[in-house]
Amino acid sequence: MRLFALAHGHSDRLRRVIFVLLQVSIAALALGFLFSWFALILLGGGMLIATAWLFAYDFGRMLRGRHRKLLDVAQYHSMAAVVYFCLVAPSGVASVLFGWQQPAVLTALGLEALVGWLGQSIIGYLYKIVPFLIWHTRYGPLVGRERVPRGKHC
Repeated sequence: MRLFALAHGHSDRLRRVIFVLLQVSIAALALGFLFSWFALILLGGGMLIATAWLFAYDFGRMLRGRHRKLLDVAQYHSMAAVVYFCLVAPSGVASVLFGWQQPAVLTALGLEALVGWLGQSIIGYLYKIVPFLIWHTRYGPLVGRERVPRGKHC
């Protein structure tokens, strides 16, 4: 993501913390569900929510540190995905903790997670990857032999 956002001066330190917290929160939630241990579900869920919000904070810092200030459609999809991630984590945890497992709530959570978070993330990346792949297929063999147009993704 840092490459696509052109935020080369952004530190990886917080990302490592976020990665570890995310893995621990997922494991804690899984074990809490597996053993029906409410305290572990509460701890893992709280960590997951905090990690999602910490990621949103880091994502915002990365966007503010971008070299190219104009946002393109990929960044808008990425921002939407981060918002959905920050909504789906507490919504999912709350639905478990408060017993909100009605079909309508689960459907809303599924849409929020799959279409909102995952779908927006994938579409955002595709807006960067597909043009690069097309440019690379067309001009890759010519690089170093003749002038080639600079891709918009560069």
